[in-house]
Amino acid sequence: IINWADGYGIQVAPKAATSVSGSLKLYFVNVGGYCPEALPEAHEFGLFVAETAAEAKQKALAALLPHHHAQHKDNLKDVDNVLLLNERLPDWHITLTPNPQGKPAPIGFQGYQPI
Repeated sequence: IINWADGYGIQVAPKAATSVSGSLKLYFVNVGGYCPEALPEAHEFGLFVAETAAEAKQKALAALLPHHHAQHKDNLKDVDNVLLLNERLPDWHITLTPNPQGKPAPIGFQGYQPI
């Protein structure tokens, strides 16, 4: 269960006909990269609150894989995936409330999982 990300409390509830969406949205971002001392590609992902995918991408690049200098995609600093979770859950409303004191939920899986 995810109830906090990127400085915001998260509440998910069935979408009502009167649900109002704000400008902030919840994004899942996956970054791939390489460490100079290791051959395998590393991945790290996180949830980021932003108005646009470009803003979520910038936040992820600043926060994820900080010690990986050649960040995937032919040594360009880029991300593998940016998914807008609000669109992936069409029957649900995601409410984001500022909460600087929260903590990220532990990752409960390994490998690829459909979102």
